[in-house]
Amino acid sequence: MAKMGRPPKDLEMIKRFSENFERIRKAKHITQKMVADYAKVQPQAVSYWSRGLSMPSGKTLGLAAEFLGVSREELLK
Repeated sequence: MAKMGRPPKDLEMIKRFSENFERIRKAKHITQKMVADYAKVQPQAVSYWSRGLSMPSGKTLGLAAEFLGVSREELLK
């Protein structure tokens, strides 16, 4: 039987990102589609970010942060 412990670090980072992304996006009245269009990704990708199923990497993370008017660090803290 698998040992229950802390979730992997990546899952924690995805959860933090998702919570911060949604809080900031909603506070600024920005839709998922607006973020998707700016970052040149499919709207489904942004939906995954919002639900904590994945997060953007590299350049896309930077574009999402830029569009929301925050730093990458703000999204990941």
